[in-house]
Amino acid sequence: MSSDNNTNGGNNGNGADKINWQCIAKFDEQSHRQHDKLMKQAAEQEAQRKAKEERKKAKEKVKRVAEEEAKRLAEEAKKKAEEEAQKRAEFQAQWQATLERKAKEKAKAKVVAKVMRAWIAQNAVQGMKPKPKQCRAASQELAWLGSKMDRFDWEMKQMANQSNRKGKGKGRARPEETEEEEEKLNDREDKEEVDNVSNADVEGEDAEE
Repeated sequence: MSSDNNTNGGNNGNGADKINWQCIAKFDEQSHRQHDKLMKQAAEQEAQRKAKEERKKAKEKVKRVAEEEAKRLAEEAKKKAEEEAQKRAEFQAQWQATLERKAKEKAKAKVVAKVMRAWIAQNAVQGMKPKPKQCRAASQELAWLGSKMDRFDWEMKQMANQSNRKGKGKGRARPEETEEEEEKLNDREDKEEVDNVSNADVEGEDAEE
């Protein structure tokens, strides 16, 4: 009787030990599996987080570069507009000054031509017959004044056309002559005018004598 009880007790003890080991092994396996799963999820989340950060950084960089480029282009456009405005103002001032100067020169040439015509007409009325040299000098002077006035008209028309093209933005207009060249040309023309008038006066005095 006691022997049977011991046997049963021993069997029960062996069975209990066997069940505990199985549970422990199963628990360990589940723990490893759960650990691997958690590690995998953590790695995926970390990868997603890093990818999200990289996308955010890339987006911010693109935005920053675009803003800097837009700012640079705006500054260049502003600078160019200011330069163009300054050039237009300088051209307009130069054009206006040249126009006024040429208008004065044209008016002066008209006055000289009128005086010479009156002088010729007066001599004709008084019966004074000018010498051939005087006629040639007067004709040359009148022809020169006429061509000078025609040139003034042409230059003013050209300047007006240049101003219109400048206003329409079809290209920068510029005077055909530099200021220095214009001054030299005007000095030469003034000298020729004085010489011609002086020659005519001298020949007129010879005729009176």
